[in-house]
Amino acid sequence: MNYTSFIKHLYDDYVDIYEKGLRKEANKSIQDFFLIFDEINQDERDKLFYKFCEDYCDDNVEQVTQLSERGNGALPYELAKRILAYLEKCYEENKMPQVRWYYEMAYDIGVKSIDSREVIDKAYNHKQRDEKSINLMFSSKVGTLSWGSHHFPEGCIIGKEVVEETIKSANEMIVKHEIKDELKDEFYDYCKLYELWWEFEKNDATDFTDFCDKNGLKFNKIKAYYYDR
Repeated sequence: MNYTSFIKHLYDDYVDIYEKGLRKEANKSIQDFFLIFDEINQDERDKLFYKFCEDYCDDNVEQVTQLSERGNGALPYELAKRILAYLEKCYEENKMPQVRWYYEMAYDIGVKSIDSREVIDKAYNHKQRDEKSINLMFSSKVGTLSWGSHHFPEGCIIGKEVVEETIKSANEMIVKHEIKDELKDEFYDYCKLYELWWEFEKNDATDFTDFCDKNGLKFNKIKAYYYDR
C-alpha cells in the first residue's frame, strides 16, 4: 500500500461517511479497513505513519489535518491508537523528529498520561534537535507563565520561585537561539505582568486591571500564544 492509497482509504472508509452524519457506520468502516491494514509488513506501516505525522505536524497538509476535525478534535480512534503505538516506540528509541511529533500530537491521539514536559525536554536536548523543537520548548515556558496567571487578580497559582526560574531559563534560550518574535513578545508581556503583580501585592491599589493599565500593560488583552504545527 502506498501513501496515496492509505490516505484515500481513510477518506473513503471514514471521512466521507462521517460527514454524511453516519458516525457509527464510519467507525465500523474504518475498523474493517485497519483489520486489512494490520496485515501489512511492520516496516511498511511505519513508513506510512512517518509520512502521515510529517504531513500532520510539519507540512500542515489540509487533507491530513482535516482528519482531526471530526467534532471532538481527536483523530479517528482506529488511526489514533496505531499512531500512538508508533510514536511511543519511536520515543523509546529516541528517534527524531518522532519525539517532537509525539509531543505535538499527544492531544489529538488521545494521550492523557503523557508527561509533556519530559517529552519536549527530550526533543529539545536531542542531538538532532530542530528549530521547531526549540520554539515548542520556549512556548512551553510561556505556557507555564500563562497558567500561573490564570486566576489573576484573585491570586497566582504557581510560586514565585517557579516564575523566576521559568523566566530565567526562557531568557537563556533567547540568548542561545532564534526564537519566533510572536513568542518573545508574549513572553515579555508575561514578564511585565508578573512584575506588576508582585508590585500590586505590595501596593494599596485595589483594581489590578487598572493598575496594569496605568503601568503600560493591557492585562485583559494578554492571551496565550501557541506555536503552530
